[in-house]
Amino acid sequence: MWTFGEKTYSSRLIINLSGFSSPEVAGDVLATAGAEIVDVAVRHGAVRADELATQQQWIEETGLTLLAATAGCTNARDAVATAYQARDQLGSPQVILEVAGHAAEAWPDTAATLDAAGKLIKQGFDLIAVTNGDPVTAHRLLELGCSGLLLRGGARGRWRGMADIMALRPLRALLPNAVLILDADLARPSEVALALEVGFDAVRTGRGLSGARDPIAMGEAFADAAQAGRIGFDAGLATPPDAGGNDPVLGTPFWHTLPD
Repeated sequence: MWTFGEKTYSSRLIINLSGFSSPEVAGDVLATAGAEIVDVAVRHGAVRADELATQQQWIEETGLTLLAATAGCTNARDAVATAYQARDQLGSPQVILEVAGHAAEAWPDTAATLDAAGKLIKQGFDLIAVTNGDPVTAHRLLELGCSGLLLRGGARGRWRGMADIMALRPLRALLPNAVLILDADLARPSEVALALEVGFDAVRTGRGLSGARDPIAMGEAFADAAQAGRIGFDAGLATPPDAGGNDPVLGTPFWHTLPD
């Protein structure tokens, strides 16, 4: 179980709704994955207002939490305006704040993100801020009042899941009480398991599911992987011994190890 905002969730998957072949497939994937949080972009043609209203009605009927994301914004002004638009349309102050320095690859613009976050939090927004692995920026966003961080290790669409997990892992030790969500284009259940195993609170995925040959079966695989990874983290991973520390043979002449 983990807490974001005023709610507690059992699923550690946040699923982006773009990319699925139909709403019916998306619904089946969400059901098999046991997802409780979904997100959708609200600008740059990602979803029209009428489509968003339809999605919102369907999501409310299923009891899911819908987060709007300011994806596609390349400056603080646009991100702030989009966050207000999202709050007006969805009636919720919970927003994924994303400001990209390069729209095509979605590299986080940390300076613009800090600027927008400071303005929005003063107006009562509850933010998950998209940022990179810089611990200084992470600390500042949390000090401003962000409820959590959505961590991205590199450009979107590069399928760098494993590399991003290991690159961003040190933030877990530096920010033990913060809500840290990994956004790394995870495409394999093993990557989901590793992300939860090293201590991330949740993972955001979308294309790893919608692009699978069988998205519904992959949703189930992601859910099982997330559960296994978190159980492993809570159990406490064994620490590799120092060289020679637990090896009764190391340093012993080989003839002493031969059977009688």
